[in-house]
Amino acid sequence: MPPHIMFAVSGLERGGAENQLVALANGLAGRGWRVTVLSYLPFSPDSLRSELREPGVAALTLNASGGPWKFASVFRAAMEIRRQRPDVLVGFMFHGIVTARLPRLLLGVPALVSSVHTERDSRIRETLLGLTDRFADAVTVQSRLLADDLCRRGVTTSARVRVIPNFVSLDAFAPDGSRAEARKELGVPDDRFLWLAVGRLDPAKDYPAMLGAFSELSRSRPDATLAIAGDGPLRDELRSLVRRLGLEDRVMLLGLRRDVPRLLQASDALVLSSAWEGMPVAVLEAMAARRPVVATAVASVPEMLEHGVSGLLAPPGDPGALANAMSKLMDASLEERRSMADRAFERVRTAYSEDAVLDQWEALFRELLGNAKPA
Repeated sequence: MPPHIMFAVSGLERGGAENQLVALANGLAGRGWRVTVLSYLPFSPDSLRSELREPGVAALTLNASGGPWKFASVFRAAMEIRRQRPDVLVGFMFHGIVTARLPRLLLGVPALVSSVHTERDSRIRETLLGLTDRFADAVTVQSRLLADDLCRRGVTTSARVRVIPNFVSLDAFAPDGSRAEARKELGVPDDRFLWLAVGRLDPAKDYPAMLGAFSELSRSRPDATLAIAGDGPLRDELRSLVRRLGLEDRVMLLGLRRDVPRLLQASDALVLSSAWEGMPVAVLEAMAARRPVVATAVASVPEMLEHGVSGLLAPPGDPGALANAMSKLMDASLEERRSMADRAFERVRTAYSEDAVLDQWEALFRELLGNAKPA
């Protein structure tokens, strides 16, 4: 029987890290591993549960509607993990990491991996991660820059940290001839430059900075339109900001979308304004779709994109600098933008493809299983 990998996560609502977990679970199951995804929170009708499609993947929920921190939820998680007896337990993101670490000594799990997906968290959370770090056999992060930063801050150690990036399916984002139809559906004429932003509407993405940058850009580039795909707690605040800036006819808040590949085909470029990140999947998707990217230089982004070669970077929290980078890209010729996008595609093809990254996860699991003591 193949080894059993269990992922523990707080929930499967739609987001970049959650999307990555689903893709990883499906990919590993497709390669013959037994995979279980354990969610503490209930599966909502719009959750990613339906996208766990491989036959070798099981999805379980504890229905802990009160939250993953309740003692009863942690206890039930421990009992389910003990019942499932995984060979490798992967705590995914903060809640999954800590609630997998705390009961480990009682569970006899042969190997425990913690998968961190953000460069910044609260002081309390980072302290708790540092205090429990010794319970993990490995801590995965998405870039060397992020690994060095977490080690410097005492969240983990260089002996434990492993760099395994996010990945993207190149086939899912290949051009499919849908550009004209998709733009028509969005109501964007051919002569307008369409910027696309994709991501949860939360503080990490710093959409106020993006809207400030776009407002400045619009003064000199009235041919620009911005479409934002995503939902989250800042939805109403951003709607109000769009009105205050007088951008109602230039900014579209699309809400939660499941057709990001189609939106990318309709777009001319992707913009990311994050104040902090782990490894933004939206940037990988734009690279795979051969769309040029303007992004803030946070976390993994400078490793993904070389400024002026495969993308344009701006410092976080600086709407003026972001507007200048967006203007520079719009001023470039179509040939120059295509050349930049082609170089980004080669980067994602060689370093961030599904096969390349799944190979790294498999190598880590085999290493840990080879070193693991019997439960």
